[in-house]
Amino acid sequence: MIILDTDIASAFAKVFAVELLVKNVDKNLLISKAVYEELQIPFEHGFDFPKEIFKFCEIIFLQKEEINLYLSLKSKYPLGKGELESITIAKARNIPFLSFDKKAINICLKENVRVITPASLFLFLKTKIGERVFKLVEEIEEKDNRDLSFVRKILT
Repeated sequence: MIILDTDIASAFAKVFAVELLVKNVDKNLLISKAVYEELQIPFEHGFDFPKEIFKFCEIIFLQKEEINLYLSLKSKYPLGKGELESITIAKARNIPFLSFDKKAINICLKENVRVITPASLFLFLKTKIGERVFKLVEEIEEKDNRDLSFVRKILT
């Protein structure tokens, strides 16, 4: 199981590669309820890429015993609800968290939360799909308007 943040789920959905994560990384991809809610916003603007995420990802909810951890993290770190909820679930359930958000990744490291960095994700994907990973990086950069030059440097 891996819990995804909105940013990385969206990036892979925009290039129709969520299934690639399922097939090559982990068949049990999760998103928190808050991430699900964040992913409703693109529909309001005429985008339908979140359907790709919902097709492959299970929505999970904070459990009652996780609320105090969520509130503690919220008081310590200025992050969005999706990141905070996902990090809380990752920490409480020992599930790896996957995000492009450097701030969220650094918080995970401070809080001893298992985290998958973009660099390690793409390096792993390179072992699975070979040189096609470069095309994937290119497509994400183009469709998600995201600079992944740091990933390209690591892959070469």
